[in-house]
Amino acid sequence: MRKNNVHINSAIVLVLYLIICIVLSSCHKSHQYPKELVEIDSLCDIRPYTAQAKLRRIGNKYEIKDDENNWYCRFLRLKSIAKANGNYSDVSEIQDIIKHYEETGDEDILPQVLYCTGCIYRNSKDITISSQYFLECLKRIKYKQDNTLLYLCYYQLGYNYSMQGLHKVALPYQLKSLRYNQKSNVKSRVLYDYEELAWTYGSLGKKNVALKYIQKANSLAYSIKDSDKISETECQLAVHYMENRQLNKAKQHIDISLKQKNWNNLSALYSTALEIYSRLGFNDTAKIFCDSTITCGNIYGKKYAYWWLAIYHNKRGEQQATHYCIQKYKEYSDSVEKAVVAEASAKANALYNYSIKEKENITLKNENTIKTLYIIVIFSLLIIVMLSSFIQHKRIARKKRAIEKRYNMLVALREKESKATERIIKEKEEELEDIKKKLSSINDHETQNMAELRRILILKEKQLHEINNDVIMKKFCDSSMRKTSIYRRIISLYESNSHITPDEWNDLRQAVFGIYSSFDDRLSELCPMSDTELKACLLMRIGLNSVKISKLLNKSQSSIYSISRRLCQKNFGNFASPSEWEKFIKSIY
Repeated sequence: MRKNNVHINSAIVLVLYLIICIVLSSCHKSHQYPKELVEIDSLCDIRPYTAQAKLRRIGNKYEIKDDENNWYCRFLRLKSIAKANGNYSDVSEIQDIIKHYEETGDEDILPQVLYCTGCIYRNSKDITISSQYFLECLKRIKYKQDNTLLYLCYYQLGYNYSMQGLHKVALPYQLKSLRYNQKSNVKSRVLYDYEELAWTYGSLGKKNVALKYIQKANSLAYSIKDSDKISETECQLAVHYMENRQLNKAKQHIDISLKQKNWNNLSALYSTALEIYSRLGFNDTAKIFCDSTITCGNIYGKKYAYWWLAIYHNKRGEQQATHYCIQKYKEYSDSVEKAVVAEASAKANALYNYSIKEKENITLKNENTIKTLYIIVIFSLLIIVMLSSFIQHKRIARKKRAIEKRYNMLVALREKESKATERIIKEKEEELEDIKKKLSSINDHETQNMAELRRILILKEKQLHEINNDVIMKKFCDSSMRKTSIYRRIISLYESNSHITPDEWNDLRQAVFGIYSSFDDRLSELCPMSDTELKACLLMRIGLNSVKISKLLNKSQSSIYSISRRLCQKNFGNFASPSEWEKFIKSIY
């Protein structure tokens, strides 16, 4: 038992040591950052310019070499610029930040660094390098479920590949982004995904699928009562029907869009209305939209408006106005060529809705922390289970070996008992007589046979002597026990239907252990016994049957049988039957 306790204590210490190592390892990769930096981190996602202003006010407060707060502050400067669609000219600084978080920094921040680097390169028009960083970010993200950063990468990769005209490559990433946002039930993000998928499927020539996603976006815009998105999606439906020459349907949708009037996209709204009304022949109304496009539109809208206006004035014979419009058209054509790439690089973040509440960002960080703790706990429990299984396996193996050892002892006692019978002794004596007769009949010159027979004779005589000694010893022990006062007292108590006192039990134990010298040693090799079980065994050893034992112990005869069965099962397993327990006890002397 003492050895077992040592093994168990060692296992517990080992488990605790492993848990401490795991926790320390986890803590090594994390850091408690100042509250103001954590707040700025959240602001980067929703108000990047405010975050930049706060970072400027902080200044050099955390400029301590190799300090984790310093690296975090440097990362936040990178993040605030990336979220504001800005350019970051110091490439070496970016590489230093990446190297730090790859080697010794907080590994949870590394994916964010890679994501922001991808955004910076995209803003710098290097779409290929940008995509490489987004892909690397995907590899480094720990938690693949419910991770917003994972699906932001999907969105950005979908956009990048779409910008490169690789619409088939872009499509899987856009669909993954949609699935995540649908699962998260962030309807505003789902709406943006619908619009992006409509564009991609349209570019792949699947106009009907594109229409389905525009309609889904439109329906979702109505459900969340977003007037800007209602106007935008109605305008997109108008463009779809216009391209398919369903001008009346196109007019219905553009009229609805005009009523909602998305002030963030007036250029697309007025230029689309201009083209639809122009194709329908409503030139006077189209002229109003043309003027509105020139007043409110961007360079793309103004370019188209001046082209339409030049044709309009030319048809009316107004040459001076026509010439003016042509000149303006050329000016805006030059502007469009310069602005194409810059406008495109800003589109990725502009299309994606980063207006997430600060509370949502903090909640996400807390969720990631909780997941880390869950992993530590689960891993620790797994180790405990494995160690427990190992310890249990060792216990079972040790118990099995002990049972086998005790069973071998039982077998040896059986053999010894079987040899000590009168029949066996008589057979041994007959064998000796037979060998002696053979020796007397052998001629003197057959020395080899004579030597062999003498060796056998000596061996047989020794065996017979040992058997006789065992018989004599057993009879002597049993006779000695019957002569003791405690034995006579036990018999007297049985006959008078009285109980054995504690002192009498102690006297009986001393008498049995003293007369049967190996009895104490044999019991120490067995499983621990209860007080009642030991008393039953003592009474068995002095030769009492189950009826007498049950009466002296004040128990039923079936209870005594149950004791024998239980002790037999504990010590010998399934190798021996319960009836052999009493024989085993009586064979010890």
